[in-house]
Amino acid sequence: MKVKVDAETNTVTKQQLNGEWELHKRKAERAYQQLKEDTALSKSTSDVDAITFDLQQSLPTPVLTTNVVFYKRQLWTYNLGIHDCKTSKAYMHMWHEGTASRGSQEVASCVRRHLKSNESTAKHLIAFSDACGGQNRNINMVCMWLHIVASDDFPYTVIDHKFMVSGHSYLPNDRDFGGVESARRRQSQIFIPEHWYRLVEKARRTNPFTVVRMSASDFVSVNRLTENITNRKTDADGNKAEWLKMRWVRVEKDKPYKFSYRYTHNTLENWKVVDIKKRKAGRPLDLGTLTLEDLYSGPRAINKKKAEDLKQLLCFIPPIHHSFYSSLLTTEAEQDD
Repeated sequence: MKVKVDAETNTVTKQQLNGEWELHKRKAERAYQQLKEDTALSKSTSDVDAITFDLQQSLPTPVLTTNVVFYKRQLWTYNLGIHDCKTSKAYMHMWHEGTASRGSQEVASCVRRHLKSNESTAKHLIAFSDACGGQNRNINMVCMWLHIVASDDFPYTVIDHKFMVSGHSYLPNDRDFGGVESARRRQSQIFIPEHWYRLVEKARRTNPFTVVRMSASDFVSVNRLTENITNRKTDADGNKAEWLKMRWVRVEKDKPYKFSYRYTHNTLENWKVVDIKKRKAGRPLDLGTLTLEDLYSGPRAINKKKAEDLKQLLCFIPPIHHSFYSSLLTTEAEQDD
C-alpha cells in the first residue's frame, strides 16, 4: 500500500490513500500490542496458554551446488512452526509433499497434534497467526477449534484465534524461521527432506528447535466435523459474516456449534455470533466425541513431470539417497504445490 501512496500524483487521491495507510498501520500496531499483552498474560498465569503459528516458505529439495537444479522442478519440504509464547520454545512440524499438502486441514492437524502432546492445565488458549484465508482464517480451522474445546483430550474451555494484519505479521515465528535460514546458508547441499529436519534441529544451540516429523497418520480430516454443521454466511442478527475482515475468532465449550468474531482487535467491539448448528430435529452430535479420520490413506502422489525432473537430478545425489526418490508415488494430474 505504501508504494501505491508514493506513486499517486493526484493530491486528493493521495490524501485518501495516506489516510488508509495510517489506519492500516494503526491496526497492525494494535494487533502487535495484543500479541505482547497476551504473551505477558500467558507468562504470568498457568490458566492461559498463548501460541503463534505460521507456515515457513516452502523448502526446496534437493539443494545442490549445480546450476542444473534451477531448471528442474524440486520436491517441496514444509515447516509449520508453532511458537509457545509462555516458554519461548519453538516446535517445527515438518513433512514433504509426498506425505501431505499444506492446506487448512494440514495446518489444523499440526496445531491439534501440538496441543494434544502439550501437557497443559490451562483453560484458555490464545492463538495468533497471519490472516491467510486458505490456511488459517476459514471454517475448517473453526471446526477444529470447536472440536478441541468440546473434547476431553484437551483442557481448554475457551479458544481465541487472532489474526495479524497482512504485511505486518511480526510473529515470533519469523525470528525462528530466520534461524533456519541462517543455518541453511551454512549448508551447501541437502539431498533429502530428512536433511532439512536435521538442519532445523541443529539450527541454533541456545533453546534449540524441537522438530516433529509429521507422518501421513498425523494428518486428520475435518470432514466429519463439516458434515455435521451448516456453514452459514450470516450472523445471529442477519448480517453477512465477512471472513476476510475477521481479526478475532472465539469458540467456547459452553457454546457448541457457535463461534464469535470481531472485525478488530478492540476489546470494546461487540461480538458477532454465528450459529452453525444444522436445523433439524433431535439432539446434535457432540463434536468433541467425533473420531477424526485420516486425511490421507497412504503416501501422496507427486506430479509425474516433477518426478521426471527429480530423476534427472539423481546423478548429482549420492546413491544412498536414491531409494527415497524411487519410492515417491506419481500422478499424471497437476498438483497445486
